[in-house]
Amino acid sequence: MGKPEIEAFLSHLVMKRNVASSTQNQAFNAILFLYNHVLDEPMPENINALRSKKPVRVFKEDITFMLAAFAKRFERPQNYANS
Repeated sequence: MGKPEIEAFLSHLVMKRNVASSTQNQAFNAILFLYNHVLDEPMPENINALRSKKPVRVFKEDITFMLAAFAKRFERPQNYANS
């Protein structure tokens, strides 16, 4: 297992498995441990794998807007309100 295989595996985690950056970091550190403590050889340098994107953050204003739009779309006509 060399540099191309490590890069392919770490990129696979992002592209196919859709893992978080912390999971990808854990996999990288597991490979680093394998090289340093099991194989007893240096790990290839400059690993260029795809990185996980930061999670999308939803703001309070966005939630308020979406809930208002949802309520408006599904509100009942007035004549059915008391039925």
